[in-house]
Amino acid sequence: MSITSADAELVAPRIDVTPAVPRVSVVVPTFGEEGNVDELPGRLCAALPAGLSAEVVFVDDTGADVMDAGPWFLRHLRMLRTARPGIESTLVGGGPPRADYARLATGPNARNVRFVSDNDLPAEDDRSDEGGSPFRDSGGGVRVGGPGGNGAGPRPGRIRPARRPGPRRRGRARRTTPMSMRTERGAAGGSVVLLAGIVITAALNYGMGVALAWMLPPSEFGAVGMLLNLLLLATSVLAAGFPWALARAVAKAAGPDAAPDVKAQSDSTFRAALVGNVGLGLALAGVFAVVQLGTGAILPGVGLVPTLLAAGAIVLLALGSALLGALQGARRFDAIGASRVLEIGVKVALALALVGLVGLGVVGVAVALFAGAAVAAAWAWWSLRDRWPGRGPVAGVRAFAAAVPMAVGTTCFGLMGTLDVLLLGGLGHGAGVTVAVVGVYQAAAILARAPFFVGSALSDAVFPFIAGAATPADAHRALMVALRWVPLVLVPLQLVLLVTPGSVLDAVLPGGYDEAAGLARVITVGTAGLIVADMLLKALFARGFADAVAGRVPIAVALQLVALFVLVPRFGAAGAGWSFAVGTWGAALLLGGVYLARFRPSRVRVGTLVRWLLAVGALTAVLAGAAVAPRPFDLLLVLVALAGYAVLAVRMKLIPESDVAVVRRLLAKVARRG
Repeated sequence: MSITSADAELVAPRIDVTPAVPRVSVVVPTFGEEGNVDELPGRLCAALPAGLSAEVVFVDDTGADVMDAGPWFLRHLRMLRTARPGIESTLVGGGPPRADYARLATGPNARNVRFVSDNDLPAEDDRSDEGGSPFRDSGGGVRVGGPGGNGAGPRPGRIRPARRPGPRRRGRARRTTPMSMRTERGAAGGSVVLLAGIVITAALNYGMGVALAWMLPPSEFGAVGMLLNLLLLATSVLAAGFPWALARAVAKAAGPDAAPDVKAQSDSTFRAALVGNVGLGLALAGVFAVVQLGTGAILPGVGLVPTLLAAGAIVLLALGSALLGALQGARRFDAIGASRVLEIGVKVALALALVGLVGLGVVGVAVALFAGAAVAAAWAWWSLRDRWPGRGPVAGVRAFAAAVPMAVGTTCFGLMGTLDVLLLGGLGHGAGVTVAVVGVYQAAAILARAPFFVGSALSDAVFPFIAGAATPADAHRALMVALRWVPLVLVPLQLVLLVTPGSVLDAVLPGGYDEAAGLARVITVGTAGLIVADMLLKALFARGFADAVAGRVPIAVALQLVALFVLVPRFGAAGAGWSFAVGTWGAALLLGGVYLARFRPSRVRVGTLVRWLLAVGALTAVLAGAAVAPRPFDLLLVLVALAGYAVLAVRMKLIPESDVAVVRRLLAKVARRG
């Protein structure tokens, strides 16, 4: 799953952390509070209001280097500035005095707006009882519970405004319930919600594909696979241009202090994005319906009803993509996550019911796809009903000019992941490719591309931190947080499909898919390139290099098309798999060249590389034994090989101790709750 253009709005964090002179300094002592460091940044992002320039000073006064032992996102959070006064300045009671904390604040307003926080965290949200933010007014002090929480002030970690003379202002507080569809979240909270949605939808999509492979014969499953890839490609196209421009416009007008002309421009862009994206969806749906009903070349064997339902789903996807762009700009990430989960939930439930219980086959899947798109669009509209622009002027083409490079890059990246399935049937007649062969290829692709969704979720998680990094070096370190898991975790998982694919396929797929083992090996090679290309693409998007991406990803697609037209007629499904690898690794190399030129990263340490090769070599040797072992001992050997590799990776310090410490803390929390 590639980054959508609307997701690029995460580059605009809720809190302005770039100004040299902050209005609020948040000083966080960590002495005796190492266990609470993980959760605090997300609480701060939720507590500080939009548009407030702020700095956060983590005082690493523990003597245990808590910042290196903390979670990865602290080391790459742009709003983080670590001060180290040293262990000698601490007091027996738990850290340096507040006066020392105050000296760490910067800017001329530091004497007036100062915030000193103990790191104990209550269960509820860090908000004042008034329901608003204690930082609305920059003219007065802010007090919170200090070290010890001995009753001298509010409860530790509870943010409260200092008492001021004068009448209390009353007003309706903004609704910020944990899962309100109108909740506006910051970058940290929003990334968590989006990442959770990606994980849920990816798992459901994967499960639906495997379930349909069991319910349908290979010929019908091939038609379903082409239908799914067609709508996936349509989603990539429809989410690329208008939604991204709309997200930017809505974000600019989101604050209460936005000028009237900015809000008017946002409304006109909203209308234009709806008209433009729905118009584009109608055009795509019309072309598809005419070609499919006239020739049957796009989806061989698919009749009138599935074709019309698929065309209708494309139009609904166009509407839903535009509305999701508006939600992204409004930072209503809960509504975005709910819309995506609802879409896949309805789709999976209806597809399995109509195929498994009613026996509708391709028609049942088409009905499910249409219903899922309709529910998602309706939910997005309901979540935006208070921001609907109404009648008025429509923005011109210039309002969407900035979205063109990202639209080109995103659309072409979507093509790389779908062209092999969509063109296999049409180009492979000479090599004996039938719809059943396409079904076998689709089943192999479902398994071989599963690690991509893990990699995509990782890169989505670090996207806002890459965008918010102060320097290219900081941005590169943020990317490495995600990219390092490719050789450490994803490559070992892919080795299983490279060395002994039959062990996995026999356990997951029904009979009739024996030929999928060889195809899974080839597609796995291409998936590794797709993971790397996806991470590089998102990193370049995050740093504003969309033009460079738009100039290179189409070249990779052209390489893939040439390979498809040359290899598929001669080698059939295997040729499609190798063409997929040509396109993905071509994109990875092209984007890698841009990345190296713009970021200039340091070289990989030779010692680390040697240790990784030794661990992977041991894993490969055990997997080779599993390839010749009888069932079910081969699966047991696969599990032993992966567990042994994990132990070696930790023992050889391939996995940083900070990440191991995080896992241990999580396991300890689970054990305590259990």
